Amino acid sequence: MFVALMLLLLLLLISMTIGTFGQHIVVVLVHLVVFVVIVLSIHSDFIVTVRIGAVLVLALLLSTAGRKMQRIRLRIAHYAHTG
Repeated sequence: MFVALMLLLLLLLISMTIGTFGQHIVVVLVHLVVFVVIVLSIHSDFIVTVRIGAVLVLALLLSTAGRKMQRIRLRIAHYAHTG
């Protein structure tokens, strides 16, 4: 199960760089992950659910930070070009 979560995190990080198609992948992955967490919280113990939730929150934070850094890079490139 931990390997599956790491693969989801890797797909999330890769999808940040793809663009519009990547945003669709992120939306699908977030829905899938929420479903997995709900199912695990019903059928598993509390500590495993907390760990998985922490990994998912970290993945979402990294995704948001990656998008913000991409916007900042685009602004810097725009200002450097228009000077």
